[in-house]
Amino acid sequence: MNLESDAPGAGVPHRHPIEFTATGSEYFRIWIVNLLLILVTLGIYLPWAKVRKLKYFYSNTWVDGDALDFHGGARSGDDAIGLAFSSHPATAERIAYFRDAPED
Repeated sequence: MNLESDAPGAGVPHRHPIEFTATGSEYFRIWIVNLLLILVTLGIYLPWAKVRKLKYFYSNTWVDGDALDFHGGARSGDDAIGLAFSSHPATAERIAYFRDAPED
């Protein structure tokens, strides 16, 4: 396997300038809206808030003149609710309580 190249500048590292163009006021607006929506929806909006924040940071980070792009997405609301309830430590206790509760 030949690792040498005849291309000009081969083997010479090239530096790519990195620039961050975001402002605190822009991010504050995103942060406060995300916070309010998380509180109003009792945490259900959290995955979408994370995606919104990441998209903002990625789109304001420039490498060699090109902005980064975030291609992720939030899980659906049903997945987020199921994950929240299934990972809660008291879930097994609640299930047992309602399963064994006497019928009236």
